[in-house]
Amino acid sequence: MVLELAQKAYKGKMSRRSIQRMMDGTGSESRQRRNYVIQVIDATILAGGDYKPGDVATINLMSKKTDDFEQYENEVWKPVAERNILSGILDIGYLLRLKTEQITHLKVLLILYGTLKEILK
Repeated sequence: MVLELAQKAYKGKMSRRSIQRMMDGTGSESRQRRNYVIQVIDATILAGGDYKPGDVATINLMSKKTDDFEQYENEVWKPVAERNILSGILDIGYLLRLKTEQITHLKVLLILYGTLKEILK
């Protein structure tokens, strides 16, 4: 079934044999699968309504170096993010804890599309 879909997508662009070789060279996705347990630690205020096409989410991977990392994020960076939300730059932010050894935390920020265009000018 996947081969037939690929042949439709690449019709006139690639030969059947090239498509078959490409498909044979594709590994099993299950070898690339990673399972993580994620816990929401904190979130900013929710503002801005629904997500719109063009909104950009950033994901920052972090490794905890000190035991007071979460307290520092909540006391120092959360107020900064909330000021940006109230001024219309951000929509929402989350601090998430991961159960892994190398990456301990994720910070997810949603930047509003109109604001991103202004930043990139």
